[in-house]
Amino acid sequence: MKPDKLLSEMSPEELKLEMERLKQRGLELFEAGDYEEAMVLRTRWYLAASYLMDPKTIEVGGEYFIEGEPGGVFAVSHLDGVMAHGTLSNKPGVPLAYPIAMLTKEPPVE
Repeated sequence: MKPDKLLSEMSPEELKLEMERLKQRGLELFEAGDYEEAMVLRTRWYLAASYLMDPKTIEVGGEYFIEGEPGGVFAVSHLDGVMAHGTLSNKPGVPLAYPIAMLTKEPPVE
């Protein structure tokens, strides 16, 4: 797989390999204390995972929790590819977008 290939151009097998690479690199960065870069890779991991999902599993108008992010319920206003757009209940009026793989019906475990 060439390094400059877009996630949207990858096969399911390539996406899975990229997800494993992102996971390993993210863990290395986290252990080294580079939390910001580790979070960037975490988001890219979720974006790659979103390409393995059927966007039809996310309902426009549906309410979801955001995987790994405490606070609020995310109301989906529309989908754009593998991105869900909407607002969080604890940040009303602030438009946000998340990869669909981050959306879950299960509340976060505290």
